[in-house]
Amino acid sequence: MSYNLHAIAQNGLGNQVSNHIADVLNEESENIQLYIDRAIPAIIAGLMQKASTPSGADSLLYALAYRKLDHSVAGKLKTIITQRDKGGWETIRYHGQRLAFDVFEDDQDRMVQELSHMSGVDENTGYHLLYMLLPVVMGYLGTEVENKKLDNFGLANLLMGQKFFLKELHLPEGFMLRLGLPELHEITEDCSRNFTSLFSHEKVGGGFFGKMIPVLGGFMVVFAVWSIFNVNQSVEDTIRMETGEEVVSRGGGDEEKESVLLPDGNMITVYTNGAEMKLINHLTGTEKLDENTWIVLERVSMNQKDREDSIQQLDNLGKIMMAYSYMKLVIGSSGEIEGERFSVEKAEQIKNELMNMGVGEDRLKIEDGDPNGFIAIQVK
Repeated sequence: MSYNLHAIAQNGLGNQVSNHIADVLNEESENIQLYIDRAIPAIIAGLMQKASTPSGADSLLYALAYRKLDHSVAGKLKTIITQRDKGGWETIRYHGQRLAFDVFEDDQDRMVQELSHMSGVDENTGYHLLYMLLPVVMGYLGTEVENKKLDNFGLANLLMGQKFFLKELHLPEGFMLRLGLPELHEITEDCSRNFTSLFSHEKVGGGFFGKMIPVLGGFMVVFAVWSIFNVNQSVEDTIRMETGEEVVSRGGGDEEKESVLLPDGNMITVYTNGAEMKLINHLTGTEKLDENTWIVLERVSMNQKDREDSIQQLDNLGKIMMAYSYMKLVIGSSGEIEGERFSVEKAEQIKNELMNMGVGEDRLKIEDGDPNGFIAIQVK
């Protein structure tokens, strides 16, 4: 029996989930259902495009394994929605956001805008829905990958086969183009060309590619070594353990940025390894920090030429504090890394700027730090 990811995801969500989501997000259930009906094919098409190159398929396999995505995600989402579990809601949405960045990269904004327009939901709601649905679809995909022990060839073959099921949905004319995606036949043709060095073009049974060339194992070894080196290098660059479990962030320069949707609907742009991302990972439970951890504000500067970058980091910090209203901060000093030297006067300035953004004074405390250290924050 052929694997129909669209039908499996739709059946897994059930008929009533749109009503529950509509109630939580204060939207019309008909519009929510229409968004779901359009978003699931769009997600599958995005996954097809991602898997159309060997490296893209490998990155999907890594994401499925790293985030432990399987069929249970749908059940967890329904429980979170029906029980109005705010913490669970934020966690699953956060993981969906990271996945969306991995799968759609810079195209996710256009996709959300178009899907929201098609279905009549607010754009902020559109982001919420995409970040909830993506882990569900990838969860079912993850179960199939695990059950069949698929490699990058198997995953690409499986996803390219979804073309036939998506065509049966009779999606609106120009649907793929509006979302910024190639047509389905173009994706499958690109996939065939991109895998030419690894696969023959002989078709076997109903398969898309044919038989695998034996050199795949060598490719996978090279990829594994590359992944291990980069992960270790990233850890060495961004985390340094000292007295007080100090976490050192090195945002800025040529480092990658990503957009983060906060619980109150605000969107901020942060550096992947910057202080804001460390803080968000802690708050969402993705990477909890020790209570004695200091996060160095690596971009805060009183130097006029660096002021724009500094203002952005403080603005992000203020928005995070407004979104997570229970959070309190201590402003102090820590570390021997590049940053703004600590002084009580500078800490007071940061405190005042955060208060001007609406953060209550009772949530901010200044600790008399080492003037040889650098401005840092501690979550309480």
